[in-house]
Amino acid sequence: MKRICMSLVLMAVCAASTARSDDFSAWKYRMPVVLSHRDALTAGLVPVDVTFSVFADRCDVPKKEIRLALETASGLKEVPFQLSRLSQWKKDADGSKSMPTVNGMITFFDEAPGNGDARYYILYGNPEAKPPSVRTDLAVSGKGPSWIIENSKMTVRLHGRKDGVAEYTNHDSGQLSSVVLKAKPGVPFETKENVLHWNPGCFVPARGWMHSFAWDPPEVCEIESGPVFVEVRRSGSFPLIPEVRLSVNYRVFAGRAYVESGTVL
Repeated sequence: MKRICMSLVLMAVCAASTARSDDFSAWKYRMPVVLSHRDALTAGLVPVDVTFSVFADRCDVPKKEIRLALETASGLKEVPFQLSRLSQWKKDADGSKSMPTVNGMITFFDEAPGNGDARYYILYGNPEAKPPSVRTDLAVSGKGPSWIIENSKMTVRLHGRKDGVAEYTNHDSGQLSSVVLKAKPGVPFETKENVLHWNPGCFVPARGWMHSFAWDPPEVCEIESGPVFVEVRRSGSFPLIPEVRLSVNYRVFAGRAYVESGTVL
């Protein structure tokens, strides 16, 4: 499934919040995130990715302090989320001083009822906060790049060596190898070549076809696991066609029966 997420870029210039009678009064700052053109039939099916930037002196430890809350008629409701791609920017490219910022991405599923706009808040500015506790059905096992990623809906296997497979596909590439839905365990999505996701590929007449499953293993292979998603990121040159570089990212989400794929040549 190709990526169809919503992405927003926000800059933290919000002022200190006013006092409110909810559980988040200890958080000094609130960054609004408004989801528009919503449809109740599709809300919650695909992830929402929001890139953010906040002043570093207002958020000492993002993974401990940040919360996400949905605005409802009865107050703010905490929503599960996952932070990723955190970084800190300290000065301009020319070396001049600037106000340091903390940057990253927050990923969640829309929980607002009905159609129309939904307003969420990224809360921060509470150095006394404890890390949020989020239950998840995600689990990772095996050895990379041929990990096994599982949730309550399915089991996803990434490409690794297997007895009885032809030599040209018997590698440790980490490509998507098989998906088994737990509702239909006897009908796996898989192929006799042990590779389910072949593309992207590259063809040079003098060298033939080359697919990403030919990695053995890829030059770069990373995995990031959290309560909302598990992401596998791989990149490197094609074997036999080093002029072409490739990256393939997979994300498997809690409680969802699909794999999100993003590829770049």
